[in-house]
Amino acid sequence: MKSKTKTTSNVPAVGDEIYVDADYIGNVCLYNAGRAKVLKVSPAKIYGTTVHMITVEERPFARYNWEEYLSLEQENLRKKLDDTRTELAKKA
Repeated sequence: MKSKTKTTSNVPAVGDEIYVDADYIGNVCLYNAGRAKVLKVSPAKIYGTTVHMITVEERPFARYNWEEYLSLEQENLRKKLDDTRTELAKKA
């Protein structure tokens, strides 16, 4: 079976600024949504399709699927967040 590659012309490069949504574990917010710097872009196979997994400097432990998630959210996050940077969530 031949592998498919999802192609997105706007895959970010290392050093680019993108938007990431908030990260939660259960109902606890770990990181607020905001702009982040791309640290790594790597291909990954998901159900036989190659996609681009994005790691950002501010959250080096997380990987985000560009084609099936982050690219779809960029415009909404840009409108909502403008120049807000992602950061650790503040405890109440």
